[in-house]
Amino acid sequence: MTLSTGLQLNTRRRGGQLPPLGVVRFLAMCMLVCLSSCASKCSQGQTTACDPECPASFECDEEARICVSDALPLFTGDRVPGRAARIVSSSARLDAVVFAPVTRQVLVSSKDLVGGVWRWRVLSEDVKSGVTHLSLASSRDLTVVVWSDQRGLYHLATQRVSTDPQQPLAWSTETIESGSYTASDDFDVVLRAGEPMIVFRDGESKSLMMLSRTSSEDGWRTSVIDDGSDVNVLKGCDATVREQRGQGVGKHPDGVVLRSGLMAVAYYDQDCGDLRLARQQSDGAWQVRVLDQGDREGMSRHLTGQWPSLAQMQGSDELGIAYMDRTLGRLMFGHLGNELFVRQVVDDGTRLTGSGQRVQGSVGAFTTLSFDSNDRALISYFDGYDIDARFAVGSRSGEDDTSFEWEHRALFAEGATGLFVHHTLTASGVLVGVMESLVDGEQGKVSELHVVEQEVVQ
Repeated sequence: MTLSTGLQLNTRRRGGQLPPLGVVRFLAMCMLVCLSSCASKCSQGQTTACDPECPASFECDEEARICVSDALPLFTGDRVPGRAARIVSSSARLDAVVFAPVTRQVLVSSKDLVGGVWRWRVLSEDVKSGVTHLSLASSRDLTVVVWSDQRGLYHLATQRVSTDPQQPLAWSTETIESGSYTASDDFDVVLRAGEPMIVFRDGESKSLMMLSRTSSEDGWRTSVIDDGSDVNVLKGCDATVREQRGQGVGKHPDGVVLRSGLMAVAYYDQDCGDLRLARQQSDGAWQVRVLDQGDREGMSRHLTGQWPSLAQMQGSDELGIAYMDRTLGRLMFGHLGNELFVRQVVDDGTRLTGSGQRVQGSVGAFTTLSFDSNDRALISYFDGYDIDARFAVGSRSGEDDTSFEWEHRALFAEGATGLFVHHTLTASGVLVGVMESLVDGEQGKVSELHVVEQEVVQ
C-alpha cells in the first residue's frame, strides 16, 4: 500500500523568488509530523513486494508478492466493446474477456451456462493503447487472463473459483518479470496441471518461447521452443532468407495441452511464410515440423499458416488445425493422424456479387477450431469480403477418414462485424461466439461486443 501525504514542498514562488523562511519551515514540519505519525504505513509504501504498484481496486499481498481484489468495479460504459474478444467454457460457466480501446481497460465477465447474465467488470486500467490480443484459459476452479504492456512484460490475472456462494471470487494479478524475455502481441496461455503456461513470440529474438512454472510459489522461467535455426525443418527457407526478412517464427501461436499431459503449439513462420507445429516430447524437448508451405509452383513465395487454431479430437489423439492461406485468401483445415498431415480447402474465398459476378475475397482470419463429441470440426472465422463472421462444420468423409465435407453458415452478418471472432463449444453442444462489431457512435465508428449462440449438435 502506498501512502500519499497530500503535501508538495514547492520552494519557489512565481517569478523565481524564494518564499519566506518561516513558510518553508512550517511545510517541512508538517511533512515530518505526517511521516512520524504514520511510520508503519509509510514503510509499507516503500516496499517493492508488488512492483509495479497495484492498480486501483487491488491491494498488495506482500507475502505472495501479488495484487489481490475481492471485488472488481463494474464497467459503466454505454456499450461493451469487442476488441480482442475471447471466450472459453468450463463445465458450469462461460468466461470472456475484451479490451476497451477508448478507456484502455481490460474487461472480464462470467456467467452460468444456464440462466446466467453477463456482468462486465474492470480487471485492469491504464493498459497500453492499441491492444489487439488478449488470452484467456479456464478450468473448473481457475480462470486466467494474460495481456502485454508497453514495457515488454506480460501481466497475469488469476481467479480461483469457489462453489461456495458466500465466498468472494477474488482476482489476483502479477507482472511476470522473472526470466529473460520481451513480450509481444503474439501469445497464448494454456493451463497444465493447474498452472498457466504462456507460449509467445519474443519481441527481441523473434523466437517462439514459453514462460512456465511448476507452482505459484516457484519463479517463472523461459525456454525456447523454436528459434528457426533447425536445418532439419527449413525445407527451402535457409538462414540467408531469415537474415533478409528478420521477422522470425512464432506469430499467432495457439497452444493446447494434449491428453498425454504434453503440449503442442501451432504457429506461423513469418520469415518463410509456412505453417509449423511444435510438439513437446516426454523429455521436455520440442519436435518441430513444417506442415504446409503452400502452393509454390509459379510463385516466388506463398504465405500460408496465419491465424492457426489447434485442437485435439475428443474420440482420438488426432489433431486438427484451421488456418488462413493468405496468398490465395482462403480458409484451410489440416488433419494430423499417424504423422500424416492432410490439408484441404474449407472456404476458397470466392463470392458472388449482386450482379452474379464471381469475385475473389479473403477469408480465414481470427480462426477458432473445436471438435464436438462426434469429432465434427467446427471452425469460426472472419469473412473479409462480406465483413461478417462465419463458421463451417466438417464431417468425416471417405474411407480413410482424413477428409471432411463442409457445411457453411453465417454466424453473425449484421453490419460491419466479425473482427476478433472467437468461439467456444459447451458440453451440451452450443457454439457461443464473441466478436467485435463497428457501429455508429457520436464521433464515428465505435467498437461493440456481440455474443451469439447456435446449436450445432445433430
